Amino acid sequence: MLRLSEAAARLGIAQGTLRSYADRGLIACTLMPNGERRFSDEAVERFQVNASPTKLPQPDSAPSATYAPQQAPPARRPAWTEVAPWDRQALAAKAELEAGKARREMARLSVDDAARAAATEREAWNATLSRVEQVKRLEAERYREQQAAQAEQRAALAAATDALAVDTAKRHAEAAERRVEQDRRERSAQSPEDRRLEAMEAEYLDRRDRLDEQSLRRGRRR
Repeated sequence: MLRLSEAAARLGIAQGTLRSYADRGLIACTLMPNGERRFSDEAVERFQVNASPTKLPQPDSAPSATYAPQQAPPARRPAWTEVAPWDRQALAAKAELEAGKARREMARLSVDDAARAAATEREAWNATLSRVEQVKRLEAERYREQQAAQAEQRAALAAATDALAVDTAKRHAEAAERRVEQDRRERSAQSPEDRRLEAMEAEYLDRRDRLDEQSLRRGRRR
């Protein structure tokens, strides 16, 4: 339902002119309990289609010369206080019905806006989940690459440790062979006491080499 000012603005006429047309019955309107006039969209559209400037009387124009004094004046729409109680209730019910229609329309628009907002939020949430899944995949790939690099480093370190252990054992064996050969040569020219001391020294050196080799193996296991 449109107010008097809104209907006049849509029709492009003054409010007083529209009020005069309503009082003369040229455009349908609803009289509210507070005395204000309400115009429906259908009534305004019908008035725009059917009315023309040549057919509409001008409220402020002077009466024509052919106006007959004995002609009855136009019927005046009764005031709210002059409306019968049953008509008043009908008008109030109609006004309440129009207000209910307006409220339902506003509620429908609110529901549509809420649905659009929920759809937008759902799309944003799905986009966020997609980005999170992509980040997870990238992190998993990066973790696998790091694990592979660390495994390669451990394998290279183990190979280097094994090579060092083999080289150390080889050097120890060569040194032991040289000591045995030297002992064999010196034993023939030494006294029994000297040979006993050399045997003890050789046993000590051999024990120290075994201890060094055990320490090296423990470090490689770690």
